[in-house]
Amino acid sequence: MPTLSIDQLKPFMVLAAEVRNRSGRLLAPRGMVLSEKHFVVFKTWGIKDVEIVAQDEPVTAEMHQETSAISETTDQETFNKTREKIEMIFLPEELEHPFIQRLVELAVRKQVSRHEH
Repeated sequence: MPTLSIDQLKPFMVLAAEVRNRSGRLLAPRGMVLSEKHFVVFKTWGIKDVEIVAQDEPVTAEMHQETSAISETTDQETFNKTREKIEMIFLPEELEHPFIQRLVELAVRKQVSRHEH
């Protein structure tokens, strides 16, 4: 699991370890798919670096459970529309890479679970 400085992070990277501030407040859980919003929060709280999942490292089942809470009430149409929106971020050839496929899956699940609450 590489450790990267906040300035090296890119959207859609996945946290390999939770990020907490000096007081122990949870800023982001392990398995979180990162966005620009997270980078601002980390800088605000003085976080200098974080552990991320390496591109060739599989996301564990535990990480998957932490970020994939989709209820049975989510309809397939909503899921598919969300997937299409997220896939538009990537070039078609990028979507063939296993790591990108996993990132898309995590991002779709996270986005759908946010809309359910």
